Amino acid sequence: MAELLPTSTGRAQLDALRTYEEHAAKGDAHGAFNCSVCYARGLGCSRDRDKALRFLRQAADGGLPQAQAQLAYLYSTGRGGIDGKDDAEAERWWRLAAAQGDHDAVSRLQKRGIAVARRASPPPPPPERSRLAI
Repeated sequence: MAELLPTSTGRAQLDALRTYEEHAAKGDAHGAFNCSVCYARGLGCSRDRDKALRFLRQAADGGLPQAQAQLAYLYSTGRGGIDGKDDAEAERWWRLAAAQGDHDAVSRLQKRGIAVARRASPPPPPPERSRLAI
């Protein structure tokens, strides 16, 4: 998958976004997550909160822990296109991310007094993983 760095501009961002969209269309959770980042930040496209949220949900539904943790955060704050706060939905997504070793999710659950069993260590990232995060 193409690598998109925050300092990339113009054509490189557009090409990366197209590559991410192709991967997302094939069900790739990392591609969907990268699309979400692009649309949220306006990298290679105009900012589009609805598309960013749609791709983030796709990545979270695809089992990507960082997408699950990010979606949980949006539910906990009511930001990013989420209509109002939903603590129960935030907790559900944080639990899914924490079960896969996402440290942010574990920390947020523990701050809420929820005990979480962690895996020994998270799995290594796939080689094509982007360096971007929302």
